[in-house]
Amino acid sequence: MESKPPDFVHHVERLILLSTLDNHWREHLAALDHLRQGIHLRGYAQKNPKQEYKREAFELFGNLVESVKLEVTRTLMTVELQMREQAEQVEQLRAPAVENVQFQHAGYEEALAGPEGEDAAAPKAAPFVRHVGKIGRNDPCPAARERSTSTATGSSPEPGSARLPKRRKEMAVNLSPRGPKTSCP
Repeated sequence: MESKPPDFVHHVERLILLSTLDNHWREHLAALDHLRQGIHLRGYAQKNPKQEYKREAFELFGNLVESVKLEVTRTLMTVELQMREQAEQVEQLRAPAVENVQFQHAGYEEALAGPEGEDAAAPKAAPFVRHVGKIGRNDPCPAARERSTSTATGSSPEPGSARLPKRRKEMAVNLSPRGPKTSCP
């Protein structure tokens, strides 16, 4: 930094100081807000919350000043100032010469093909066909049509003559958190 013009060095020092101060000031304001949120609990400890806030805010400000001093000093001691020409030379030495590079995703050609290629590759699904008529909301339970009720009557039913419950009390309703479910006898 000694070989650079003094006004340039002063400008860089000022930028470093202002950016560091700005970052630490934001953190300090956030810490004060956090302190303000919890200071009311000091009243339970028989302490004046206003005095405690002043005391702790003063300590936070002291920590702010010390951390700004430390970080600015550390940054100024480790920074290396270079002129634009020097920076370009260093950049050319560090960056390897890369030519004819193409960045492609694995499915790049398929994505370029667009939706036309997708339609040709994937056949359309057949529409759903219902084999049984649609069951209405208040229709009797379809499982009761298929099952026999011989256990309740003691007789064996004839094929195709399944009986439906005659009273509503025979159907049990379960109102669980997952939703209402009905079970047929």
